[in-house]
Amino acid sequence: MVTVKIKENSKQAKLFLDYIKTLSFVEFVDSNSNIITTIPTMDEIVAETRKSRTKIAKSYNAKK
Repeated sequence: MVTVKIKENSKQAKLFLDYIKTLSFVEFVDSNSNIITTIPTMDEIVAETRKSRTKIAKSYNAKK
């Protein structure tokens, strides 16, 4: 396990954090309370987006 401390006060740091949140092997731990934060993987995000698009399309087509 590797611990990395990142200051979030720059645009590059924020972009880097957004990127690593999408990696399946990265897990965030709050250092103050030791609570593990679960971040969805990119595959999970894509699957949820597809489900939502399907529901919206069905709803839209039913109105016609």
